[in-house]
Amino acid sequence: MLEAVIFDMDGVIVDSEPGYYKALLRLLDEFDAYVDEEYNARYFGTTMEKLFTDTIEYLNLDTTVDYCVRRFFEIYEEVVEEEGFTPIKGALELIHSLHKEGIPTAVASSSPMDHIVRITENLGVIDCFGALVTGEDCEHSKPDPEVFLKAAGQLGINPEHCAVVEDSVNGVLAGSRAGMKVLGFSNPEYGSPAHEKAHKVVHSLEDVNVTTLKGLFN
Repeated sequence: MLEAVIFDMDGVIVDSEPGYYKALLRLLDEFDAYVDEEYNARYFGTTMEKLFTDTIEYLNLDTTVDYCVRRFFEIYEEVVEEEGFTPIKGALELIHSLHKEGIPTAVASSSPMDHIVRITENLGVIDCFGALVTGEDCEHSKPDPEVFLKAAGQLGINPEHCAVVEDSVNGVLAGSRAGMKVLGFSNPEYGSPAHEKAHKVVHSLEDVNVTTLKGLFN
């Protein structure tokens, strides 16, 4: 039965991918380099360390991972100042309804903790969550299940009784490998990710409620 719900953040709670890609392009432009949206999409759900480790090698950039991660978030702050945070439609309503029902929730994101805190505070849902877990505190990034298992542990809930809401292929795999029920969010604005490991796939979180998540366990 459903005892807790764990949310990814980027692409599930907040529509951050366009801003992330814009910041990545601005950073790479400093090196006269470029990657297309297809390349960027491969790293949805992974850490920035993984993205820049691979990208530095792929583009043969004369820089370091630490510099790229730091500079990326400096640029991303500029993007946020220009555009603000945009919640995914239906996400905040779902989080509030779970909180009202007394169902524990957590965020398990590959983003840094200060980023998780800032976004959940800005969107007015930070007090709904019993745990916030960052991939920076994990040895392995998604699709490894570590971040989800840490979130379940902090909530004190058996992973078998947790549902995961994820939009990325890596995240869906991670939730599945954690032994959790996975609701795959396939955002039509960003193509149709292959969510074969999800127990149910939806194309809008406006169609999801507490009953939908409980139904994953039937």
